[in-house]
Amino acid sequence: MVFVMAFIVGGFMCALFELISQAVKVTPSVLLTIGIATGALFGALGIADALTEQAGAGYGIMVIGFGGAVFGAANQAMAGEWLAAGILAGVVAALTVIGLACGAAHAAGSKRD
Repeated sequence: MVFVMAFIVGGFMCALFELISQAVKVTPSVLLTIGIATGALFGALGIADALTEQAGAGYGIMVIGFGGAVFGAANQAMAGEWLAAGILAGVVAALTVIGLACGAAHAAGSKRD
């Protein structure tokens, strides 16, 4: 049953964000920010836990799930448990370095053409 719920919840979230993207004509970076903020709001309201329990990866692997994870790590850090926040900061830093390296490699390749 969790597979069905994952498909329904994940599909609904994808369709919703596609509608937002098409209706408002926002850039992908703005849509990403909206998704992270929505996930953090869902985390604060307790909706994220319920969706994760019911839909599993259908909610957790999306950018909204990342927003909920950021909220959870920040919440734990404020409670004095710095391990989760440290791990999250390390992941974000690693992804930033990888993104910058890929961008530099792409820019260097574009100049040769």
